[in-house]
Amino acid sequence: MRKKVNTTMDWMNIREVGEDYIMLKDGNKEAWIRGIKVNPHDIFLDDYEEQVRHVDGLRICLNKLRFKMYYSFVLTKVDVQSYIDQIIEGQRMEDDRIIQTLMDGDIDKLDSFCDAYKELNFFIMIRSSDPKELDKNYWELFNEFSVAGFQPKKLNEFDFYNYIAYVFENTPVPDYYYSRGIFSYENVEMEYNANDDQYELVDNTRPLLDARDAPIENLIPEISTIRQSRMAPFCFSLKPDHYMIGEKYVSNILIKRLPQGYSLGILCDYVNNPNIKLFMTTDTADESIAKGLKMEYQEKERKYYQTRDPQVRQHLQNDLASLNEYIQEILRDTDRTHNVIMVLSVYADDLQSLRGMVKDIKLRMRSIGFMLADARYLEEAVLRISCPLFFKAKSPFIVEQNFGFLLPSRGVAGLWPYVFETLKDPKGMLLGCELQNKGIIMFDPFFYNTHKSEARLTQRINGNMIVVGKSGSGKSTTMGLLIRDLIKRKVRIVWIDPENKNRNLTKKYGGTYVAWGQKGNIINIFDLKKITSEEEDGDEKMYDTEIAIYNVIEDINQVLQFLYPNISEDTLTFTGDITFRAYAKVGITRDENGQFASFKGLHYEDMPT
Repeated sequence: MRKKVNTTMDWMNIREVGEDYIMLKDGNKEAWIRGIKVNPHDIFLDDYEEQVRHVDGLRICLNKLRFKMYYSFVLTKVDVQSYIDQIIEGQRMEDDRIIQTLMDGDIDKLDSFCDAYKELNFFIMIRSSDPKELDKNYWELFNEFSVAGFQPKKLNEFDFYNYIAYVFENTPVPDYYYSRGIFSYENVEMEYNANDDQYELVDNTRPLLDARDAPIENLIPEISTIRQSRMAPFCFSLKPDHYMIGEKYVSNILIKRLPQGYSLGILCDYVNNPNIKLFMTTDTADESIAKGLKMEYQEKERKYYQTRDPQVRQHLQNDLASLNEYIQEILRDTDRTHNVIMVLSVYADDLQSLRGMVKDIKLRMRSIGFMLADARYLEEAVLRISCPLFFKAKSPFIVEQNFGFLLPSRGVAGLWPYVFETLKDPKGMLLGCELQNKGIIMFDPFFYNTHKSEARLTQRINGNMIVVGKSGSGKSTTMGLLIRDLIKRKVRIVWIDPENKNRNLTKKYGGTYVAWGQKGNIINIFDLKKITSEEEDGDEKMYDTEIAIYNVIEDINQVLQFLYPNISEDTLTFTGDITFRAYAKVGITRDENGQFASFKGLHYEDMPT
């Protein structure tokens, strides 16, 4: 065990993880990593004009950024701590035992969800050996992605630990750093600094070299060493066609070329596969892709004039037309050319499964036009080149130069892997997960009222809901969850269910259950209802008897049309006079001035039946 930890600590270059950076060190060389996390956007739900706008926004962003960027798509534990904190705070303020029980159940469900599912995060990182240059590039990165509409967030310490755990298959990293005891080592103490007039943490550990022949009492490793050992993978074992990191077998597939014509979001299938990790970098290329394509065009044109085979000529003619259109588009866009490195790391629990998965992935990708290369004898080099956590690739420079392929900014933007459906309303409740990606759905039925500006952007302008689904799809369960949340919020609810599935939940949480379908229970269509629910309208408008009677007449006509679809309009004209007579019979009639008195204060016994 000690040998494995020491070996992997020497193998990796991470020396420190700060509040918003990772520090790398290899001998005298130092570098720092910073980055952003971008919000996912399901571009496939947009209409064509919206898709063009999003792709163009990313294309313009890529044209302005002149430094190397590392893209990573990190599956992490679902972050629901803010929701749990809200529930715990609510429990402290709540006296109702039923509501407290509901809150306990919410916490248990959130914990269970986090154990069962992961969420996909989209990290874009940059690296530099110059802190000032890194800071300048970071803010340029942040601002350009903001303009492109990605709503970026700064990668923090927790994000970096998740990234390291993801790359090294070392899941205890976040658990360790956010559990008790990290700063409780006996050799770290608070001491007074007279020069600065403040207390500070001091590590009193004596290095082993200082001991010489004398023993060191209570020897404890330096905290930095302990931290590194926790971040290092459990083991790293390299073989010609795979390597083992942690407890996983891994094989890398290097993408040498994309399909000649690929659709928007071609990377989504691979990014959302939990058995595949996609590592990708883009860097400004010295070559112009338009120049290279022109040379390819000239070569195909030469073959076209040389061949006499009609089928070959037709095929080349189509290629030339497509290639010419592509060249003109690149020249028109004045796009920057990027050297793109894309590596698919396939993970499996055993070697046999790994080889089967790699074979299947290669067959599927080659069938749609990908050109792939094995990383045999270059497994570690491929990982080091595509991941920002390493300095050296440990391979000849000429080999590294041939790892990537050229793409214009529009081509990179069209890859669009940033698709992961999730909903995290700030005061939401756990409704379930999205069908395809399993993203968490934290839904707040009152979001339209509590976050009006954000709600308008997503067209959630009111709280109306329709739950649609085939038999057995979970409609009743969804309604039960929504009602349960409304009960917890102490909202006054009228819940009508023709199948009486609301009986158990209503009684369980102290509601009043009325079996409307029983003999003797009727709904009186003649009951007068308030004209408006707006309190500022006043009683005179709210309890206007004449308008309320006209509303009843309209309801009666709708019922008659439903019961008798062939009823004539002439017949319906009589309902108004009959209805007014019915109200007059129970004393609800006009006074001597032709006005109705307000029906406020009347009860159901006062209405006609």
